Amino acid sequence: MNIFSFTGLLMSVSCVALGVFSIIRAEKKAHYLCGIFFLAVSLWGLGVYYIGISKDVSESVFWWKVAYIGVILIPFLFTHFVIEFLGLKKAIILPLYGLAIFFLYVNLLTNLFIDKLRFVFGQFYYLTPSFLYNAFVVVFILLIIYSHA
Repeated sequence: MNIFSFTGLLMSVSCVALGVFSIIRAEKKAHYLCGIFFLAVSLWGLGVYYIGISKDVSESVFWWKVAYIGVILIPFLFTHFVIEFLGLKKAIILPLYGLAIFFLYVNLLTNLFIDKLRFVFGQFYYLTPSFLYNAFVVVFILLIIYSHA
């Protein structure tokens, strides 16, 4: 196990614990959203763990796609949590999840998000960003800035 896979495992285990605890102890919708957010981060961590131990390109592509299910959900769940926590207008939530579904579809059912991998550091396969991957990164950054503002 390399440091990349170890960090994924650590992130996954700790976030599952936080997510389950948040959901079990939830009293408000924001608490549930926080728990689901932690579970999305955990899915990302699980994917990172398996990416780090994969020795085959096709297996790595599969685990990159699994990891990015969590990564795609993270900014949308975080923004939804902030909107719910602050009691802001919720009209933006449905279009946001529509955009999340678009990125999930592209990630899981096409090669337009994750296509090519390269072996790095003599340890694991890392993705080469595509146009839609870069577009997602822009959306990710904008949502995080919006949520913090």
